[in-house]
Amino acid sequence: MFTAAPLLSGGLDGCADRFCAAFLELMERIAANRREICAAFFSGEDFGRITGWSAQMADQHFHGRSTIRVDAEKGSFYYKPRDCRTDVLFGQIVDRWFSDIACVPDCVLGQGYAFCQNIPAAPASTEAEAGRYFRNLGGLCALFQMFGTSNLHSENLVAQGVYPILVDMETILTPQPETFSDPKLFPEPKAEENSFIYDLNHSLFPSSILPALAGGKQYSILLDKDEKTCQLPVVDGKKRTVLGFEEVFLEGFSLIYDRCVRLKEELLLALHGLYRGFPPLRSQQVRLFQGRLYEADRPGIRKGGKGIPLHG
Repeated sequence: MFTAAPLLSGGLDGCADRFCAAFLELMERIAANRREICAAFFSGEDFGRITGWSAQMADQHFHGRSTIRVDAEKGSFYYKPRDCRTDVLFGQIVDRWFSDIACVPDCVLGQGYAFCQNIPAAPASTEAEAGRYFRNLGGLCALFQMFGTSNLHSENLVAQGVYPILVDMETILTPQPETFSDPKLFPEPKAEENSFIYDLNHSLFPSSILPALAGGKQYSILLDKDEKTCQLPVVDGKKRTVLGFEEVFLEGFSLIYDRCVRLKEELLLALHGLYRGFPPLRSQQVRLFQGRLYEADRPGIRKGGKGIPLHG
């Protein structure tokens, strides 16, 4: 085989070397942060021996590294080989102003990586709980629109009772998604010069929340009933989608949209705190967030005083 494909040997060797290096690094980081992990996720009790791990469908980045679920004798937690300060900031924002609609896993931060709490799915199981869940999910979607959040497919959210829990926040703060501004695809006009394209770029469209089929699979968190996903309520043994709960979903969206408008100054101050200590996120992006938050209160952007935005 290697005679017929001589480059394959070097490729396999490289993959093996990256795999070994990534797992050695993981073990070293667990050892360095073991005390903090036990304090944050196991009430100070040692989690015992590591019994397994799973990368599931996680993408590989940074020379073979990927998000990994670490299984131990006393429970599980997640390893994320990236800077998770945005996750912590979003958690602080939710805890301070939006704890009535959502929860965010705790994180133990390292240098360029983090360990994150594993919050098991426990979907709502009654019709009333399902309604509350979709109302809260609607509110969370309003936050997503304000922050320009992207890549929120159904595997990035789990349901715990009436609360949606975001488990992947890598793209939670994306203030200027430009879905339709590629000059090769849309040479004329530029996004900023066309109200339809502008509205799409500033709606929930880039978030992946809206209905989307890929390879015959539905990826929207609102509609995906795949058995492997855990983001929907389960009533009488059946997953319930947003269909039938549209009114409460929009009610929740409207409520949190208005709250974001009222809190725009506080939210911008919180974002400034992140950007001061996070060089990859420049002050220009704070101005982009400022534009999104202030535009949300522009006259005519909402209907009938109920806060339902024309965008999205």
